Amino acid sequence: MTTGPQLANGAILLVGATTPGATQVNGLTSVSFSGYKNNLMEITSITETTKKFLPGLADPGSLSIDGYGMTEDAGQSLLTTHALNKALIYFTLTNTDASTVVGSGYVESVEYDEKSDSPHAAKWSIKITGVPTVT
Repeated sequence: MTTGPQLANGAILLVGATTPGATQVNGLTSVSFSGYKNNLMEITSITETTKKFLPGLADPGSLSIDGYGMTEDAGQSLLTTHALNKALIYFTLTNTDASTVVGSGYVESVEYDEKSDSPHAAKWSIKITGVPTVT
């Protein structure tokens, strides 16, 4: 696992064009994993007085990534390039307690915010595809 600059909370995000992600994304202030969400299908019949549901497809969630824009950072460049090329990106998020989220997805959005009195802010969102491994 790569060491070096870490998020304020001590987590490390690695991304890459192949699994597992191997390029560290620097200049980040936060990364959050939205977690799984099971979609539910209503199956209530007209004669019932209480709704009934069955599980449908699971939504594997997304990663929200915030930081300071660093054009020279290879990890940030990979995120933006994969968004522009609509290419699958692989990631490994390692938290301070050594738990990990490993998976792949598509960079769904890239945002930049330029202000005169603060560093250039950058945001990315990765929509996870398939089942990530959470340990």
